[in-house]
Amino acid sequence: MATGIPAITMAPAGNIILISWSKAVERSKIVRFAIAAGAIFLGGASLYLSVPIFVGDLRLVPGNATLRNIQERKPVAPKGIEDLIASRRHALEWWDSERVWTDLGLAHLVFSAWVDRAHVQGELLSARDALHRGLTRAPASPYAWTRLAYVEYLLEGVSEEMVRALRMALITGPHERFISY
Repeated sequence: MATGIPAITMAPAGNIILISWSKAVERSKIVRFAIAAGAIFLGGASLYLSVPIFVGDLRLVPGNATLRNIQERKPVAPKGIEDLIASRRHALEWWDSERVWTDLGLAHLVFSAWVDRAHVQGELLSARDALHRGLTRAPASPYAWTRLAYVEYLLEGVSEEMVRALRMALITGPHERFISY
């Protein structure tokens, strides 16, 4: 005989069926276990999906001060730009982000002014590649289009690619809040 307070339910034929309290408790334990397992699964999936972004952001930290100085038009040292390039490359190992690609393109563009004449072409090609990759992921960035137009100008002078990039900078510019400042 079951112990505890019985739960009374009606069967389809109208007969009263007594279900013991202990069976109801067992069912609630199973439901709680299923909810907990589901929550753990969802938490684990969220953690799995967020770890690359978190680690990628951590890898960006060493170059952030140099990037901020470039954006604020403050002087930067070649070592700082090398650190910026290295931090962006390390972050891309974890997180393939358009922002990281366009930052890397900017770093290569600025670094091209510091390297000797033999390596300028390589830095500009790296800048063009990184800007292209960033713009394929986020094509509405007028800053990246402007930088790409400048890189194309430095590589080939006035060319069809430079005009195309400059046109895209003008098209996407009105959507950028601070572009006129």
